[in-house]
Amino acid sequence: MPARAGACRAAASPKREPIWTRRWHAGRRRFRFLRPAWRWRRVCSIWASSRALALFQAVRAEEPTNLLALFGVGRAASYLGRWDEAERAFRAVLELRPGHVETLLALAQVVEQRGDLPRALGYLEEAERGDPKRLETLSRLVKLLSALGQSERAGQYEQRYRELDPTGKVTGREPQPSGTP
Repeated sequence: MPARAGACRAAASPKREPIWTRRWHAGRRRFRFLRPAWRWRRVCSIWASSRALALFQAVRAEEPTNLLALFGVGRAASYLGRWDEAERAFRAVLELRPGHVETLLALAQVVEQRGDLPRALGYLEEAERGDPKRLETLSRLVKLLSALGQSERAGQYEQRYRELDPTGKVTGREPQPSGTP
């Protein structure tokens, strides 16, 4: 049986790299498809910096009606924990584009972080009216209504969630078979 050409070269070379480095390089080649995800993680971490907030505020100063700049100010401010500034920015987006579902969800998150759960519920219900088949909205409604003690309404939204996605978990529980209580 003939020997491989690479095996002869490796055996003849006096300086051979350790086996762990060869495996490491082979592994990096194997998982090359993950590189775009790593880049996206770096891009997403930009939101959580004050430089991003300053950039969005500069664009907003030049173009006060730029929706992307307003939404960016709100998102960056919410990541930095500046709830008042984030709420103002999201409200400005809603004035320019009423009923925008992404903005309503973000505003509900900000208001919920500040502790005003009934107002957050109102924003989530408005977002649900705008896009009734959005699973994220239904899941957040179930969790918020459960926290407010409104289990009947939470059950209704959970039922709608399961109709749209029968395999999904809404509240962290496994879906029960239909015959069990």
